Amino acid sequence: MTTLTFRAAIAGLSLVLGLGAAETLVRLFMPQDVRLLAPWYESHPVYRFRHYPNLDDERMWGNRYRVRTNSHGVRADHEEPYESPAETRIVVHGDSLTFGVGVEHEETFVQRTQRSLTLRFGAVDVLNLGVSAHGPDQEYLLFLEEGRKYSTRICAIAVWLDNDLDAVAATHVAFRLDGDRLAFIPYEPPLYKKMAETAPYRWLASRSHLLLLARFNLFDAPILAREIAVREAGSPSLPLAMAIYRDFVTAVRNEGAVPLIVLMPSREQIAERRALHTEPPFASSVMLREALLRFCAASAVTCVDTLDRFAQPDLPFDSLFIPGDGHFSAVGHRVIADALVDPLEHVLDAVMGAHP
Repeated sequence: MTTLTFRAAIAGLSLVLGLGAAETLVRLFMPQDVRLLAPWYESHPVYRFRHYPNLDDERMWGNRYRVRTNSHGVRADHEEPYESPAETRIVVHGDSLTFGVGVEHEETFVQRTQRSLTLRFGAVDVLNLGVSAHGPDQEYLLFLEEGRKYSTRICAIAVWLDNDLDAVAATHVAFRLDGDRLAFIPYEPPLYKKMAETAPYRWLASRSHLLLLARFNLFDAPILAREIAVREAGSPSLPLAMAIYRDFVTAVRNEGAVPLIVLMPSREQIAERRALHTEPPFASSVMLREALLRFCAASAVTCVDTLDRFAQPDLPFDSLFIPGDGHFSAVGHRVIADALVDPLEHVLDAVMGAHP
């Protein structure tokens, strides 16, 4: 063995031992939540990102729950072909609340709604196109790229008032306003994201506490700091958000489908409506709810505001949420589904009457 080879071997061994020691120390003193932070996104050049296709993982978000996606990255137990002439298709676009983080697939309001509608209408297929961390811009673009292909008759746009307005101030926002028109912002995934989508990284990130800690400090924390700075600077995000919803509804109608907007309140909004002594709702959640109610009335869009349902005192407040989190529990998802069924039945009556 040459001196150079020997030195390289010693350096490699030292690196492996050092990383092993660092991994052990992180696991002991700064353990990371691997089931929460393991990679589950892949980049997309238009709508920025989606969940990996063909996932079958047990994850953690307050509770352990299983996540399955099909070959399109859609949360489902089976494939969903684009064309399905024997079924009446409803697609639901939204973020993590729609996707159903922390709850099992059959407990999501999407699946609960499908079961209720099937009892009356038979072959109704409600597709969950929610993507965790999507904002209204990505949801609109996902509809254009994917949602409209599913023989869509009704498109439900699920708005989580807790953070959907802040989402259009994020660093990966897909549009800017040019007057009152939307201008698309081209997107190229950065190199570190491409590297994070390789098989070796995904394998390591599903196991290494050290790698997750390094990723947070090197990439996630700076991005989060920039987004907080943008929000605190008072970015005029409401006009941009409303322009996105306007064009989203127009695109749904251009496909011959019926738009429906679902308003899902924040924890603080529910507490305020129940007269509980907690922090007041964020101004952004109040502004977005009021703006969307006005928009729906002016544009003849069916709007399902679920706040009153959540305000009913028959369910304990804390039972509505995943422990320690603002996302809805299985109980909260049931409340949304109960609020959705009657309006969707009315829309389906009209849709199926017009297209027997």
